[in-house]
Amino acid sequence: MLSTKDSKTEFVLLHTDTTIETIRQTLRNKFGYKVVIVNHEKRLPVDTACSNLAIKYNMLYLSVYQLIRKHIKNQTPIGKKLAASKNEKQLLAEKIHIDGVADEFEE
Repeated sequence: MLSTKDSKTEFVLLHTDTTIETIRQTLRNKFGYKVVIVNHEKRLPVDTACSNLAIKYNMLYLSVYQLIRKHIKNQTPIGKKLAASKNEKQLLAEKIHIDGVADEFEE
């Protein structure tokens, strides 16, 4: 693969004398997303939908909230730093006095 780049365009020469899978993988590596970050409200049940989309498009989905919780709970070095930087905030339920509202993930 030959690639030249100027200010706004990129010319890519792709050799097609290989298998279709090799060509597909080369194109995926060249033009595919490397990292996609999705920010959503914790209360929205989107983990399953995001996981299914990641499977469909050959990507990886990580729940950052759960990853942070795991590090804090297991007291890893990064978890200790995260716990030390935690800024306590009053829950919305406490502000408007709603009983029975809980964080199912304890995040």
